[in-house]
Amino acid sequence: MTELDLLKIILHRLAKIDSEMLKKNQLDGVIELLINQEEKVESLQKSIEDVKFSVEMKHLDNINADELLLRSIQQRDASLSIARAR
Repeated sequence: MTELDLLKIILHRLAKIDSEMLKKNQLDGVIELLINQEEKVESLQKSIEDVKFSVEMKHLDNINADELLLRSIQQRDASLSIARAR
């Protein structure tokens, strides 16, 4: 094997290493993007949980208000029935 052949083999291996390093650098960029996306998804999940809690609380408030209104109507009707009976 000549020096030229050895030099070709070394250059070929260096090209392979360079190609692999380029792939690694690209992966680093992808990993960074994925980490950023994960943080955004976590923030979005927190916002959704906050909205869900708020909606549930409003729903409970509305149920309570409806029950109070229904009781008030029932008491008024009962009072009217008693007044009519007299």
